[in-house]
Amino acid sequence: MLRTSRQRNLIVVIITALLLASIALGSVLALQARSAQASAGDKLAKVRVATARYKDLNQATANKYALFKDVNGITCIANTDDPSQGAMGIHYLNADLVGAVAKSGTFDPLKPQALVYESGDHDKLHLVALEYLVFQKDWEAKYGAGAALPKLFGQTFMLIPANNRFSPDAIYALHVWIWKDNPSGTFAMWNPTVHCSAA
Repeated sequence: MLRTSRQRNLIVVIITALLLASIALGSVLALQARSAQASAGDKLAKVRVATARYKDLNQATANKYALFKDVNGITCIANTDDPSQGAMGIHYLNADLVGAVAKSGTFDPLKPQALVYESGDHDKLHLVALEYLVFQKDWEAKYGAGAALPKLFGQTFMLIPANNRFSPDAIYALHVWIWKDNPSGTFAMWNPTVHCSAA
């Protein structure tokens, strides 16, 4: 049965409206995705500005960041189980900022608990990453046993189990490679382009 001209026009109008609504929805979703990326980028941009001064190791030590060694006295932390994953580097830890997170249960993105350096020519240290961390026992004392892992920049912290190379206590940690590109990802623990042989 043939449709009337009025019915055909109505179908065309409905289809056109649906197409336009679909295009509009796609545009809104794309804008939301770009906005979320820009927001994360903005946060990291602010962190980069706040931590740029720590490229100068003297600025780091003046702000209570001190050289941190593992339980064996090693300063440059490499992945000895899988060397292909690379290393973290040399950590400078601010104990006051570790304590601040334990007390408040919140992270200030502009105040990382640790700064990570790589040894370069003439043993000069170059800032490569930041590390945010809290002891699991402190986190759970604040939020309860079995609490969700901490998150920052939309990323979930990694759990370093108890009796690790840094402490008898388990640690939640998040690395942020904003001062050196990391092929494994901005928030990966290890960087395959970082090596400890020069340290």
